[in-house]
Amino acid sequence: FTGEMVFKEFFDKEFGVEELKPYARVRDVFASSSSSAWSKLYDDEQLARTTAPVACASYVEDMFVDFNLAAETAGKIKGAR
Repeated sequence: FTGEMVFKEFFDKEFGVEELKPYARVRDVFASSSSSAWSKLYDDEQLARTTAPVACASYVEDMFVDFNLAAETAGKIKGAR
């Protein structure tokens, strides 16, 4: 498994996954987009203002979420434990 990662090789005409080949153009559009074209995933200011009780859990070896990024984001949430 590669988690949520998509690699160019998945779409190759010669060695790719047959079912993914029709989506090669979509892959190209996403790959060519600059990170500024995407909206922010989190509003840091709102996370700091929240009053909702929050408990966080994360796995160091999670294949989908970088542990350090998750810890950094949790650290921005007011009162998170």
